[in-house]
Amino acid sequence: MNCGLLTHAARVAGVPVIHAVVSWRADRSGTQVNTPLVASLAKNPEQMLEGSRAVELIGELGDTSADLLSHRRTGLTPFIGTDLDATLRSLGVQSLVPCGVSLNLGVLGLCLNATDLGYDLVLCRDASVGLPVAYGELVIDNTLAMLGTVTTTAAVLEHWSD
Repeated sequence: MNCGLLTHAARVAGVPVIHAVVSWRADRSGTQVNTPLVASLAKNPEQMLEGSRAVELIGELGDTSADLLSHRRTGLTPFIGTDLDATLRSLGVQSLVPCGVSLNLGVLGLCLNATDLGYDLVLCRDASVGLPVAYGELVIDNTLAMLGTVTTTAAVLEHWSD
């Protein structure tokens, strides 16, 4: 729900919305199967399958037709091997408000890479999730809080409406 609220408010405020997505070809060509996680996922022919419903953006994000998309076939984080950094720089973006899944890997990796690349980070603790949930909270409190500002969706919505 909060990802939908954030994306809607960003669009209204003129803040670029970019969806960093991953999907794999059915033959897994172009996907490195080099971690236990990816090896496990790759065993299921339907997992992360390009063009399948499983990799579609969720409905709560609303009309995404004007949003930008950064796609990858491999890797655990959205910056590596994609056009995400170049796209953000071309738009003059200096601060990121990531949301989604998962605090275990994807969001965590995005935040680490983003700060290494010089972006400011604003993380809404109620717009990302890790599993188990208690672990996600620990990642926010003990790692991500050292990288940027940790706040709430309500606070970001208020900031964008000013």
